[in-house]
Amino acid sequence: TMDLFTACGDFEPVGRVQALTDWIDSDDEGFAESSYYQQLKPPYLAANRILYSWSEMLDIKDFSRKLFARHEHNEITDLYNADLMDCVTVLPFPRTRPVPININTAGKDALLGVLGLDHEDLVRIILVQRLNTPIRSIEPLLLAINPNLLQTVQPYLDVKSSCFTVDAISSTDEQSLSLRVLARRSPNGSVEVLQWVL
Repeated sequence: TMDLFTACGDFEPVGRVQALTDWIDSDDEGFAESSYYQQLKPPYLAANRILYSWSEMLDIKDFSRKLFARHEHNEITDLYNADLMDCVTVLPFPRTRPVPININTAGKDALLGVLGLDHEDLVRIILVQRLNTPIRSIEPLLLAINPNLLQTVQPYLDVKSSCFTVDAISSTDEQSLSLRVLARRSPNGSVEVLQWVL
C-alpha cells in the first residue's frame, strides 16, 4: 500500500495508510479512530467496516479531493505520477483476504503498487509478455525473476479477474444515460452485481 501511494506522488504515505487502516478495521485502537473524528466539527465516528464508495474516503483523516486529482503526465517523473483512481477501486463486500489483481489486465502503476517500486523491470516483463499471449500462471514468472518475491506478492496477484466493471451508455437524439455496474464472478462462474452507479 505504501508503494502504491508513493507511485501516486505521496512521499509521506505512512499516516494516510494508517488512517485508512483505522477507518476500516473493526476496533477502536489507533491514532485515527472514532476518538479523533469525535473532536471534529461536526463530529462523527470511524466506520470500522469496509468502504462502500469513493466519496466515503473523503471522511478519512488526511484524505482530500486533491489526492484523487489526475496528474499531468511527464516521462521524466512518470514513476511517481500515477493516478490513484486508475490504481485502486472500492469493493463494497466483506472479505477475509485480499482480492488479487489480474496481471493480464492491470495497468503498469497498479502492478508497481503491488510488486513494489523496486521491481520496475519485472513490471516491464509482465507488460511485454502479456502482449503476446495471456499469462497463465504467475509462479514460473516470479520464480524465474525473484524466488523470494513469490511468497510475498502471491496473495495479491492472479491471472484472472473476480471483480470487474461494466460501463453502458444509452443515447437518443435528446438525451443519454450512462450506467456503471460493479460485479463479482464467483469460483463457480455465476455473476453477482455489487453496485449500480448511474
